[in-house]
Amino acid sequence: MPAIKNVTVLGTGVLGSQIAFQAAFHGFSVTAYDISDEIIEKAKERFAKLAEIYKSDRVPGAAEGKAEEALKNLRLSSDLGDAVSDADLVIEAVPENLEIKRDTYTKLSAVAPEKTIFSPMFSFTSIQSASAPSSSKRYWRTCRNWPPVSARQLNVRENVWVISLG
Repeated sequence: MPAIKNVTVLGTGVLGSQIAFQAAFHGFSVTAYDISDEIIEKAKERFAKLAEIYKSDRVPGAAEGKAEEALKNLRLSSDLGDAVSDADLVIEAVPENLEIKRDTYTKLSAVAPEKTIFSPMFSFTSIQSASAPSSSKRYWRTCRNWPPVSARQLNVRENVWVISLG
């Protein structure tokens, strides 16, 4: 199983920010990417709110410093190449728009290291519809709202990475 230490989340909206914060909360080094510095500034506020929510909801460890540590595990970037430069896993959480997803995967394929595993979030289409042409077999099939921090076992079936949670 490939070691996953560095996670990049593409998109800092509601879903992306929650995925990024949850991964950082569980000790992963996380880079949250979005398309502009203006959006990144809004994401900083969203992450600070998530830390407070974790504390007020009494998530185990949050009030004892784990929520603040999660903020330290988060880095934000509006430069895609920088955001994925050392990524072991990229979780895509961009808007549900096929053209945006195609554009994202075209750019991502050009800048991500070969070791990087892509984890798409789709509720309406397949990865084949949105992905850039690539000879790489590094795509994972995932389901909506997949929790990356629980992925501990990986299997390959018919050239598709399948995630076993647990």
